[in-house]
Amino acid sequence: MKISLFDNYIWKARHADYNIYNEVRSLVSDITTSKDLTVRSHISDEVVDTSVIHGSHDGMYGLQLFSKYEDTISNFIDFVDNEICNYILSCNWKLHDHEYIHSWINMTSNGTAQEWHTHANSHISGVYYHNTVIEHGGIIFKNPNPYVHMNLFPGNNPGIHFHPEPNTLFLFPSWMEHKTDKNRSDSQRISIAFNVLTRH
Repeated sequence: MKISLFDNYIWKARHADYNIYNEVRSLVSDITTSKDLTVRSHISDEVVDTSVIHGSHDGMYGLQLFSKYEDTISNFIDFVDNEICNYILSCNWKLHDHEYIHSWINMTSNGTAQEWHTHANSHISGVYYHNTVIEHGGIIFKNPNPYVHMNLFPGNNPGIHFHPEPNTLFLFPSWMEHKTDKNRSDSQRISIAFNVLTRH
């Protein structure tokens, strides 16, 4: 009898809704024009090396992109809301509601990447890739088993890589370590990220 132990799940969803695409495109344009960006990390208030991370909003607890732009990205937020509910249902979690506690936009230039990190004080985190190409660099989720590097047991992969497909959302447990590849294109990799608290 096969018994599953310590399973971890992420959720991937992709839309083909032109209204959502246009909302995000307009959002990026508005933020770029207003220069509502900084070279500070979304994890701390310290200025960081821009070859590692660039373009996050300033201060973790001030990151309220969804609240600030809720009237202009309502279809996008509805899409994310629906996929969070699908994720929760698929995992059989007995949860009834969720709340966005942080949300922000990342614009990473050529040669930049994000190193291994987690998202503290939240339950579910997500990242949405906008108009991306494979050269923008994907996201890697780290195997949470700390002993995976010590043996050759089949299936013990140290990490799983996903390409940055356009119009694609990833949801994952906030404790799961992840990082991005370097952007090797001449254009910015644009992503929207957020953290969620859930309620029983």
